[in-house]
Amino acid sequence: MDSWNNNEGRKIADEIKKEYGKTFDRLSDKEKSAVIATKVMMKMRNGELITHPSDKRKFRGIIESFIYALTNKPTGKPTGGAAPMPVLPHQVDYSGYLNPATGDGKIFSREAISQMTGDEYAGNESAIMAQLKSIGIPYESDLELASMRGGGLVYVRPYTRSDGTEVRGYWRSAPSV
Repeated sequence: MDSWNNNEGRKIADEIKKEYGKTFDRLSDKEKSAVIATKVMMKMRNGELITHPSDKRKFRGIIESFIYALTNKPTGKPTGGAAPMPVLPHQVDYSGYLNPATGDGKIFSREAISQMTGDEYAGNESAIMAQLKSIGIPYESDLELASMRGGGLVYVRPYTRSDGTEVRGYWRSAPSV
């Protein structure tokens, strides 16, 4: 299990090198963590990681790693000899964003997801995964920066519904104009 997942981690590192090149080194630690975490989450969602000891897949060793290195083709070459600068989460214009799973404009931050109970996460999992695949999962600080830069976001403060249900504060996209 550890060898399998370590090998998948090496694949992630290779993907990042190909996608970002030297620009990755210019990212803040927080931004680097966001890139890595997004790739790990995608691998988990796609079933590419072993998450339970009963999983029957086995890592076969260096030969498979070598074959991967020989057959893994880059997805594209940067133009002009330089890697493109990545679009950072706080540079995204979220106006008009609608979650593909729910059709609403709610945007989940990493911090909001980490504070969810198991039941809350289960109830929101399809929306979270749809957001991950479409715009990623930004940090609260990225959303705050995006809103200050006119990034099409509105923060909805916590409130209590008429039936007594407490609603946590959350971010949502502002309608496009």
